Amino acid sequence: MGIDIDADLVLLNANVITMDDCKERAEAIAIKEGRFLLVGKGCEVKKAIGRKTDVRDMRGRTVIPGFIESHNHTLQFGLTLSGVDLRMTRTIEEINRLIKAKADFQSDRAWIIGFGYNQNELAEKDTQQGGTWIKFPLITL
Repeated sequence: MGIDIDADLVLLNANVITMDDCKERAEAIAIKEGRFLLVGKGCEVKKAIGRKTDVRDMRGRTVIPGFIESHNHTLQFGLTLSGVDLRMTRTIEEINRLIKAKADFQSDRAWIIGFGYNQNELAEKDTQQGGTWIKFPLITL
């Protein structure tokens, strides 16, 4: 089976993670105008090599699909998955309870990161002098 389209880019000798349950791995890919043209064995994908194709030997390196990050601060998002969600808290007592609950499931001395509380929504807020001030008591774990 031949192919009538020349790829812009061909990656050979790769460890391609396809994200396809039926075909989880491949060894080569061909790309045309930013889209996958072929994914499979090197001998199949080589058929898409033309005179102007950029061919790269990946020497076993891993290739994964591109992820388009829509400005969600991926690292920070990842950290929130293991942190304490404080968005619905309305008192310092609630915050302390959630932090203590998280501490029960973590090893000693591990950092506990809380996120999302709004000091303006806490019952303990002090709005003296035009600002919002919160006096947090020391949390004893």
